[in-house]
Amino acid sequence: MKFFALAKTSISALFVSIVFSATAQADAPSHVRLRSISYAGSGCPGGTLAQSISADHRLLSLHFDSFIAEVGRGVPMTEARKNCQVNIDLDYPSGWSFAIESVDYKGYASLERGVTAVLSSTSYYAGAAQTARLQTTFRGPFDADYSVRDQLSVSSQLWSPCGANRSLNINTQVRLDNSQNRSGDGLVTVDRMQTAATHQYGLLWRRCR
Repeated sequence: MKFFALAKTSISALFVSIVFSATAQADAPSHVRLRSISYAGSGCPGGTLAQSISADHRLLSLHFDSFIAEVGRGVPMTEARKNCQVNIDLDYPSGWSFAIESVDYKGYASLERGVTAVLSSTSYYAGAAQTARLQTTFRGPFDADYSVRDQLSVSSQLWSPCGANRSLNINTQVRLDNSQNRSGDGLVTVDRMQTAATHQYGLLWRRCR
């Protein structure tokens, strides 16, 4: 299911937020601490990511400075795809498990006719073979701010293993394609206060049985 809200605005850099919500349960762990975070990719060079976690343990924000994908005349093809692999190690009480429920993409896109943009997010736990994937596509002509939510079905949700604190890996990617209009220009970023882009991952928490 997707929800859209659009408004014209200006171009900017990138910001990513990961939201820890508890829509399935009213409670949450007594404490959640970010033990460590590491990242790499064309969309997040070293020194371009900062993070914070909210007091209610449901919002982890990742702030990126250099996550912009672009395609068009005079633009190297290497700029058409940007990604960032993030490894998040959370410290929380034993007896709890969490799963990604949804992702909200918020930002700005400028796409001429014949240009498409694909925003995707793949997540998995360290040592596990299963992955969860969320994806949304924009097709030009398009020139606006966007706010889109992709939601995983209950059967597609991956829960962290009980009795083992496994790190969460998230690979987020923006890919532009102008094969239908070779002279078409396109740019995608996620916009926050005209300075950044945003992905928001909603997490469900539950007690282990």
